Parts: sequence; structure tokens; C-alpha cells
Amino acid sequence: MDTPYVYDILLHSRCIRLIKLFLAVGDEATDIHFDLVVVSLDTAPIYEALSYTWGGQSLDRPVYRNGKTLLVAENAQAAMRRLRRRQQQRDASEFLFLWIDSICINQASIPEKNVQVTIMFEIYRTARWVDIWLGEGDENTVQLFKLIRTIQTLTRPIYYLASKTPLGNPSWHFTEIIVFSIVLCLPKGEWVPSTCSEP
Repeated sequence: MDTPYVYDILLHSRCIRLIKLFLAVGDEATDIHFDLVVVSLDTAPIYEALSYTWGGQSLDRPVYRNGKTLLVAENAQAAMRRLRRRQQQRDASEFLFLWIDSICINQASIPEKNVQVTIMFEIYRTARWVDIWLGEGDENTVQLFKLIRTIQTLTRPIYYLASKTPLGNPSWHFTEIIVFSIVLCLPKGEWVPSTCSEP
């Protein structure tokens, strides 16, 4: 049986932990391995932050952190698998730096959680981008992305006109509001990158 993993202490309030996610060799279904490294938020390497749903899910899916077994929610494991696959398709890097709150923050330490919550906005803002995982998709997901593209095409002229009004350039694109509403209404989501492209 594995000995419990002991979190390194964060030495100051600007320290965070990042997942150094190693890419799979061969089958995508191979185990997920990563190291957990401590960095300063001010000098952190390029990383992505993950936002995902995990309420109500049991912590029963194994991943391997610094060689020790860690049980995570099904959605966390699935998202890490998808991110790993996407990174392999995107470039030849051997790993991906990633921030996931349930793993990078010591959930057993109330003092640490209190400090990390105060810089969470910065953690997300500093990330190269924030990945949103709502769960595995199905055949309806492909149709949804086609609908989103159609809405974007149809509303482009409306946004152009809105940007010419005396109110100036709106903070939210009209299409972004529509897309956001549709995604929130999905009973079973899919990967939603900022480009709204299919995975």
C-alpha cells in the first residue's frame, strides 16, 4: 500500500503548486502521472488552469502524483486525460503545466486554503488560458458546436453595429453571451475552448 503523499509547505503567500503532467506514451488509457511542483506566482512557467464540475462525485479514480496514488473525481481524471491528449496533438512537449484547485491546494489544510483563495483570481488571470470541463460529450455535442458556429456567423453583423453605438465597444460580445447561456444549459457538456472549436 502506498504511503500517504505529504504536501510541501508553501513558504509565502505568492507560492502555488502546479501539476507537471507527463504525456502518455502509447495508449491514451494509460495511467496519469504527474509531479506536483511549488513555484512563485510571479515567476511561474506557462501553465493552464482547469475549471471543472466535481460536486457530488466520489474520489475513486486513481492518478499518480510524485509516484504516489491519489484518488480524484471522475471528471478530474477525464479532464486530465483530454488535456494530455490535446497537448500531444498540439506540440512535442513532454509535459504540460496545469493548475487544478482540488489537487494543487492541500485540501486538508484550512490555513493554506484560506491563503490560496485570496490569490485564486490571479491564478486564473495569470494562466495562459482557462480550460472548462463540463464532462464527456456525446453525439449531441457535435451538433451543439455546429449551432454555436452558426450563431456566431449570424450575430457578427449585430455585434459590429453594437460596437458603433455611442456606448462604445461592449465588454461582452453578443455571441459570447449566447454561447455561455447554451453551455450552461447543457445537461452533459463537452470541451469548450475559447475558440468554440470541436475537440
